[in-house]
Amino acid sequence: MQVLFVLSFILMVAASLFVGNALSGGYVPYMGMIAAGLCLLALFMPFLSEYNILHRGFSKIGDNFKSLMGGQDHHQGDVEILLPGESHLHVRDFEKPTTKTLPIGMIILLVLSTLLLGTDAVTYYFVEEGLKPDKGPISNF
Repeated sequence: MQVLFVLSFILMVAASLFVGNALSGGYVPYMGMIAAGLCLLALFMPFLSEYNILHRGFSKIGDNFKSLMGGQDHHQGDVEILLPGESHLHVRDFEKPTTKTLPIGMIILLVLSTLLLGTDAVTYYFVEEGLKPDKGPISNF
């Protein structure tokens, strides 16, 4: 997972550098912009997944609390006797759910963004001749 996260960060930086270079040359890199957006989405996918798991865990704890508190009716004047065997409820499992779809989704997004960025880079640098030297230095005069 860390490798995919680092790879998405590197592709995001590469896409932003390419888009800036192509825009300065007068070429509008539409596929490069889409690739940058996909890399940004892949960069935030682990955080969104962890938030989703955390939200589900807190919702499960809240539902368990509501079910425990909602079923007890206390009448004034009754005597409640707690026995050692009845004072504890059964143990519930609160293990962290693992998802296997996140790495697959990140891989699909990164492959798609790499293809889009590569196609746009080949178009700009080889077809549009973005590698040919400039006419002279940039000047304000």
